[in-house]
Amino acid sequence: MQVRNRVLGSIALATLVAGAGAHDIWVETLQSVVKSGQPVRVALLVGNHGNKHRDFKLASKLSPSMRKLELFEGTGPGKAITDLLQDQGLDAKEGYWSFQWKPDKEGSYLIATSFDQVMSFAPVRDIKSGKKFLRVVGSEKDAPRPTIGFDRILGHGLELVPLTDPVLGAVEGRSFRVKVIYKGKPFAGNKVAFIPRGKVLQGDLDPQYEALTDSNGTVTMPLRESGEVLVVTQVHDREAKGEGYQSIGYSATIHLWVAAKRP
Repeated sequence: MQVRNRVLGSIALATLVAGAGAHDIWVETLQSVVKSGQPVRVALLVGNHGNKHRDFKLASKLSPSMRKLELFEGTGPGKAITDLLQDQGLDAKEGYWSFQWKPDKEGSYLIATSFDQVMSFAPVRDIKSGKKFLRVVGSEKDAPRPTIGFDRILGHGLELVPLTDPVLGAVEGRSFRVKVIYKGKPFAGNKVAFIPRGKVLQGDLDPQYEALTDSNGTVTMPLRESGEVLVVTQVHDREAKGEGYQSIGYSATIHLWVAAKRP
């Protein structure tokens, strides 16, 4: 299977190459299970990722015009929450955006961000997306129910769709499965990285934390330790050209909190 994935990867990446210069964006919280009425800090971050785009390092800050944040409850429609974001930096290009959210209703929630801008200095068009899933419970004694709507497709240019419950299924020692959707279709042969905060991935493809998608566009990866994990995939379409740009860089992320045991 590994050899087959490498063959698929070489074909897919002939004109679609993993972006070497693109920033990634992601949505981050300090927990995935939240008690109703309990405040949770939601952060919108952008990073250039050292070690071949495989860490949590920040790089600059999204300008106000580049921010976009939506809140989805269950399988319902999204609600714009961009205006809630507050600047957490002393300089226009430093820090990040965040806000304090106090959910007052039990349920499954997805906070999603997206971005589509022509970066004239490159010149490249960047299309990005990021997701964070949360489960709100009535009290600390309540066992969280399965997350609803986590496998919905939002229609981003490049999108990571979890096939494992991103709250109850993100547990140390278990496997986590995601699908890569590129322009509305499953994308085979593309690298997906599961980056634990503080870990240094090795080589061009670290088999402990990275794999290529199969013919259905899916990857299954064991979660080796508890803590934060950033799931990342990227595509660089060097053949795409348009007004002000010579290529398109895509990226998609999911921020996970991997529990030591099932919540």
